[in-house]
Amino acid sequence: MVLAGLWCIQINPSDRPLIDIVLEMLEGSHEGIEIPPKTSFPSSTVEPLSELRSFSADTIEDTTSLSNSM
Repeated sequence: MVLAGLWCIQINPSDRPLIDIVLEMLEGSHEGIEIPPKTSFPSSTVEPLSELRSFSADTIEDTTSLSNSM
């Protein structure tokens, strides 16, 4: 199951298996599953935790009122 998960989190979408293949991985034997290539995350797309914004109750209420008015 872990190997199927590693295939599904590949950065390049073309490297990810189709859902049919994922189901076969999960239902079948684990002997035929290869280890996926090592995924390297570009440093420019990862924000430090200190820079992530937190949501306040006011932000959630503002978003809810916007979606209700549509």
